[in-house]
Amino acid sequence: MSTSISLELIAPAFAGVFACQEAKLLALLRSRHYPFQIKPRVWRRLSDGLADWQAFPIRETLRLDFALMGDIPYYALNTAELRQFMRSLETRSAVTAFRAGLPARPRTRDNAEAVRFYIKQVLNCPKGMLWLATRQPKGMTLVDRTLHLYATAMDLCFERVSNDRGYLARCFLDGNPIETLDDVVITDSDPHKGGKRVLFLDFGYRSAGKASKRRVVYKPSDVEIDYRIAGKNTLEIRQLCREESVGGRFPEPHESFFEMLDRLAFFEQNHNLANAWSEDAETRQRLEALLALPTYKILPRNPGSRLRPDPQSARLPIDQSYGYLEYLAFQPQLPELGNDWGPMALSKILDYLSQPARWRLDPLAGCDTPDCVVDNETLAKPAFRVWGRLMSIASVLLQTDLHHQNQRLHQLKPFIIDLENCLIKPCRVPGGYDGTLIPVFLRRYDAMGGKATNNQLYLCQAGQPAKWLSIDDASSALQVKEGIRDALLTMQKYRPELANWIQASGFADLVVRHVTEPTGDLMAAADGFNARLLAEEAIDQPAEELLERVLARRYQTAKQRWLDSGPDSYVRQDNPKYALEYPSYNGTDFEDRCVPVYYRQAGSRDLMTWRGEVVRYQPRPDDSPEMAFAHYHKNTGLDLLNTSLRDKLPDDAKKLNQQLGDFIQSVYPQAPNMPGVKR
Repeated sequence: MSTSISLELIAPAFAGVFACQEAKLLALLRSRHYPFQIKPRVWRRLSDGLADWQAFPIRETLRLDFALMGDIPYYALNTAELRQFMRSLETRSAVTAFRAGLPARPRTRDNAEAVRFYIKQVLNCPKGMLWLATRQPKGMTLVDRTLHLYATAMDLCFERVSNDRGYLARCFLDGNPIETLDDVVITDSDPHKGGKRVLFLDFGYRSAGKASKRRVVYKPSDVEIDYRIAGKNTLEIRQLCREESVGGRFPEPHESFFEMLDRLAFFEQNHNLANAWSEDAETRQRLEALLALPTYKILPRNPGSRLRPDPQSARLPIDQSYGYLEYLAFQPQLPELGNDWGPMALSKILDYLSQPARWRLDPLAGCDTPDCVVDNETLAKPAFRVWGRLMSIASVLLQTDLHHQNQRLHQLKPFIIDLENCLIKPCRVPGGYDGTLIPVFLRRYDAMGGKATNNQLYLCQAGQPAKWLSIDDASSALQVKEGIRDALLTMQKYRPELANWIQASGFADLVVRHVTEPTGDLMAAADGFNARLLAEEAIDQPAEELLERVLARRYQTAKQRWLDSGPDSYVRQDNPKYALEYPSYNGTDFEDRCVPVYYRQAGSRDLMTWRGEVVRYQPRPDDSPEMAFAHYHKNTGLDLLNTSLRDKLPDDAKKLNQQLGDFIQSVYPQAPNMPGVKR
């Protein structure tokens, strides 16, 4: 009779194994001395996060161990048999021998009762955890490795925060010192980076004698590209970067791409639009603020442009880069949609938003203003106008990966985050489904169901049911298309200024991330790989050797792709400043996900069309010979239009309109036509 059992049935056995792992984690982290108080909730959060990480490898190991027992847990053993069974638990061979010598008999326990016997007699015996490791060496090695990587990542985060606490207070907490770490929220982003995760850190401090709390986002990867494109250069950030730029710990301060476009053109355009849309002075002022491009506070640490390649491998130590970002709150928290989709999901959202008394507000938002609700359709115009501008900018900068998790509304303004996959040569004309992804996820996913609903806008007026303001509504679509046109013409008009900004800001020195192919469903494949690895027939092979063999094979595959790319390809080019990321095994990664990830400078040849010339090299204090390439090119212009719009926009009005229309269609495909709609 089969002794196979599901992961769900073996789940009760998880607690005993995990308790040992949890104790090791907390012993490590609590042994450190921190310059601020760690609240008890933080330790609970860290334990819960580890439990999520280890759930599958622990349960799969236990399922295999339970299967090793055969029918034993289902039998009523007499005293002598039970004593002999307990003596056999140290090794697989002893358990197998005991099973072979046990007379067959009818089962007296069901699955649940058998699992309880297994927990009590096998796992909870005096040497239960020690013997589990000897019976299942591969599985427990995987479990220990997830613990090591998770604990190392959390320890590194706390160490960085402790060292950076003065910078954090200065740039994010209005100069008030950190007194407590009240909470840590562990996100599910990028589980393939050796155990590192994006974390939300809730700091406690005192402002004017009053206890306050503020959330800051910790990102364990380079955020310099986000800072250069969408950063808000507050006085504190500018001063800090200027004071601390020596040694490469911070970027050299300069206005961001969004700040520059606002200064050059959009502030004036926004003023004119606000005057056209409203006669009320207060409303006009609010509209102007909503039309400004979405910038937020970003503080890069050890930015990629300031790193030096390792002299032996020539690889960039990109894992040393990290940063902190302003938390973009979103409220009210919308209802759980479950498996609902389409009209049913939208109906749930609209019913909830129609009853403000039910709204769940974010206490860390600092206000009770909703981020996704307007009471006047005029106030919705800026959001769609800005969405359009962002579509143009994303296409021009060859931005990919702007899926629904990287789009959000905050204070009625669209924000895009996680811009590291930028300046990447696309497979087709930028824009549309393989380009910015913005219109795709605005149209299809969020308000009509799915996991996220934080990039949609709704109209709620007193006494009226709530209404979804879709990107494809005639008035909304018009603003999107006009926003695309605004940004495209603005960037074309100010090409020389943009080229100067690229040179002055060091944009060509930035390190960008490039994944060579799609990756598919990470977690499903991870579970599948874990199961195959644990169930491999070569039981006697040491677990560490097995894992190292897997890692070596993955590394060689990734490295070979790099070598095969050739010096003239857009993957490699002639720029020696690069890094190669290949995921270490952390229990949520897997052999088949052998997708090499390259980091290299944004100024590498063929990523964008640089119209430059070789000039006399002007060395900088932090330069090394390997880094000199980016400074040899004086960028006198930048091809902003890409591919089909490579040439300068024509002066002829008819041709200009046609070319603009083609671009809008490529960025915002299948946009409805709205004849006769007022602007």
